[in-house]
Amino acid sequence: SYLHQIKELNLDMCACGKEQETVAHFLFRCGKWTSYRQNMLRCMDTRRGNLSLYLGGKSAKWKPNMAAVHATVRFVMATGGRLDN
Repeated sequence: SYLHQIKELNLDMCACGKEQETVAHFLFRCGKWTSYRQNMLRCMDTRRGNLSLYLGGKSAKWKPNMAAVHATVRFVMATGGRLDN
């Protein structure tokens, strides 16, 4: 998180207090954003916790599910989240 980066926090804990603030925690597990997350999760029937699928993929041969990518962007914008950790 930003506060951790500027050394204002000793632990990079999520504001929810449950675990470290990571991209995976923010996108898939943080209880603070459950209601916002539903549209994003509906775009994928399988592999819901796979960051690559929601952020656009890694392989040049792989085609991303753009509905999932766009839903992820909308989720991040709606929650004011940042994907920089």
